[in-house]
Amino acid sequence: MPQGGVLADEQFLTAAARYGKIVLLMRTTVSTKGQVVLPEPLRRRLGIRAGDPLNAAIEAGRIVLTPATRRPRKVRIIADPVTGLPLLDAGLAAGTMTTKEVRDILASFP
Repeated sequence: MPQGGVLADEQFLTAAARYGKIVLLMRTTVSTKGQVVLPEPLRRRLGIRAGDPLNAAIEAGRIVLTPATRRPRKVRIIADPVTGLPLLDAGLAAGTMTTKEVRDILASFP
C-alpha cells in the first residue's frame, strides 16, 4: 500500500464503531531515523503544521500522538465579495473548527 493510503484495519474499525467514534485510519512508515510522516489528510483535519509539538503515548499497544497545544488562530472578519455579509476568515490551513472555537474567536473580537 502506498504511504499515506487508507487502511482497513477491521479490528480497530470495529472497536471504533462500537464506541461511536469517527475514524480516519491511514498507514505510514517509520524511517531509519525513527521519523514518521503524518499523512496530509490527518494534519489538515487537526490543523497540525510543521514544527507543531505533539505528545506521544502508548495506549493499549498503540502509539497515540496528540497535539501538545492549540495554536491561537489568526482570524479576521472580512466582507463576502458576493453578498457583502461579514465572514470569519481563518485561512486555508486552519483545519476544521468546532462551534466552541468559532464562538471563542468571535467573543474575542471588539
